Amino acid sequence: MTEEEPRRAARLHTAAILAVYAIQGLAFGALVVRVPSLQDQVGVTTDTLALGLALVPVVAGIGSILSGMLVHHRGSRLVLRLTAPLVPLAVLVASASSTIDSLLFWLAVTGLLLGAADAAMAIQAVIIQRVHQRPVIGRGYALFAVGGIVASVLASVTTAAGWPPAQTAMVVAAIGVPVSFLAGLFLSHE
Repeated sequence: MTEEEPRRAARLHTAAILAVYAIQGLAFGALVVRVPSLQDQVGVTTDTLALGLALVPVVAGIGSILSGMLVHHRGSRLVLRLTAPLVPLAVLVASASSTIDSLLFWLAVTGLLLGAADAAMAIQAVIIQRVHQRPVIGRGYALFAVGGIVASVLASVTTAAGWPPAQTAMVVAAIGVPVSFLAGLFLSHE
């Protein structure tokens, strides 16, 4: 093994986890910023939608716990490779909901996947940071925020153009699914 190989692995692992953080921020942001449009789309009151949105962090907590248990047996790499590409898809399906029942169901699925991906993402970042002695976690959350900002800009543009939430989410999924899948190939092995 040459001296360059560990540095190359560190760069690949770091880039992969940072890409996942950015895509998760993009997907979550794409959902959150289109909430008023989703409310109009399904014809629901603000109070009902608020209760539905409160479901997301509760179910995300359950997703985090389940993810932690699965990570213990299968590793964070596998859990993240499975959940990260599904988050943008869940946001897409939630954004295409035409009834409150469908929206609530897909918000719960999205929350579960977000929680699972978040826990595995944090574990993966800690592993990379520890093994390669590189700061990752702060940069990861910074890129999560950047992803959210990009989602806000995208939503502003697409809302002004008259696009429904599902079309905005389709753009996010078209970017998020392949990037998450590709990044998953380069995550660190525990």
